[in-house]
Amino acid sequence: MKNLHHDIILNILSRLPYQCIINCKLVCKRWRDLLSNIKAGLVFKLGSFRGRLYYGGEEYCDDINIHEKEYSYETLPEMDNLYPLDDQLEPLRALGDLVGSCNGLVCLKIFDLDAWVQDSIYICNPVTREYIYLPKYIYGDGDSHHRGYFVCGFGYSYSTDEYKVVRMYRRYGNFSDVSSKVQVYTLGSGQGWRDKGRLDHLLCPSSPGVCANGALYWSGFGKIVSFDLAKEEFRIIPLPPIPSKKKLPVSPCLRLLRGYLSAIKYTRGEERTFLRIWELKKKSRCTNSAIEEPAFDDLWYWNEELSFSWENTGTMDRLYLPFAVTNSNQVLLWCGGFLFYYDLHTTNLTKLWGEDWLCSNKAIPHVNSLVSMKALGEKSKKRI
Repeated sequence: MKNLHHDIILNILSRLPYQCIINCKLVCKRWRDLLSNIKAGLVFKLGSFRGRLYYGGEEYCDDINIHEKEYSYETLPEMDNLYPLDDQLEPLRALGDLVGSCNGLVCLKIFDLDAWVQDSIYICNPVTREYIYLPKYIYGDGDSHHRGYFVCGFGYSYSTDEYKVVRMYRRYGNFSDVSSKVQVYTLGSGQGWRDKGRLDHLLCPSSPGVCANGALYWSGFGKIVSFDLAKEEFRIIPLPPIPSKKKLPVSPCLRLLRGYLSAIKYTRGEERTFLRIWELKKKSRCTNSAIEEPAFDDLWYWNEELSFSWENTGTMDRLYLPFAVTNSNQVLLWCGGFLFYYDLHTTNLTKLWGEDWLCSNKAIPHVNSLVSMKALGEKSKKRI
């Protein structure tokens, strides 16, 4: 690689997971200088209707220090500064929920103001200002865009070097039929949306598809459903040992924390709030006998990594949802329109910023890169 142009090297290395990027910086001075431009951070979507994308850099990943740094949603750099508008998307649509971020590419749902439904058809690279629209869902006989919803995911398969969007459409109303229609779009394949049959498991409508270990994961009722991005096959993943006093099936909150698929259990008691976090980890061949947590196959097991609590203040009685863990073991959490962090060393819960009107906030791990969708084979456009 000595004779390769630095843009080619950066394009190759930018596709690696962030932990690999850290290791690659140690190879030589040239790689270190190149990879210094690839920053790990978070992509924020703030606000519900026509929300915007913002970038939270190292200050949200390394060490939260409110005494030396200023934290505010008003100081977050804007990433994708135009609403997704296109002639094919009339009447006006707006940004919906974040679907996922892979190697610098961000996938979002588009909110159809007429149909009142969100479809995962918008992908952009905020650094290069490149973007594409995927074909909209075509409703079949008996379907209605007013009577259904999409559960989606966006991921990258390292084994096949492919980016894929998975969407599942389920109709409302028929409680006896839990199945949903499955479609897969592979960027650059030229095949469009491919039908993959039906999934006969009910998924939580608000469950985000988490990409980890070459698969997408969604929370179901009493189970976790995964989709292998290379084989394009579904699989049921057993839950970690989550205690529950209710007779209803447990539906854990799934997030990507510290690079691992994580299942989160939130419990609010009368005096304290408790959070327990399990991470899905790969077994080591030499330490199989030492694993105490339940192992559900020959490769993977759940390990409880974090368990902490804080005293209820009475001012925030809504749900706290973790979405990131810093390098200094500080857990970032959403609570309504407010961003909090819990310090595992000091055991303090602190509010960073927020407003009551900032509802439906989302944030997911993101690495800025120069990955080009045009080079992948897509007919992309660029912001001016």
